[in-house]
Amino acid sequence: MNEQKMKELFVKTYELDMKPEEIESNQVLFGPESSFGLDSIDVLRFISALKDEYQLQLGSIRTDTFKNIEAITQFVEKQS
Repeated sequence: MNEQKMKELFVKTYELDMKPEEIESNQVLFGPESSFGLDSIDVLRFISALKDEYQLQLGSIRTDTFKNIEAITQFVEKQS
């Protein structure tokens, strides 16, 4: 698991017209500070994509864990 793969999944999930390399690891992905216009519902979509991609068994999780690529990557590594 690395941040590049996470960025690729993010771009693919939301069909963004940009390259994964354009996303900063600490850039806010969701909420009012996000430059992507994604909200808390979009977090759930990305969690679903993570479950499918990495066969994760996630119970209840806090969506605020998913603030940026760096945090998401660390979370998935702990779950794997």
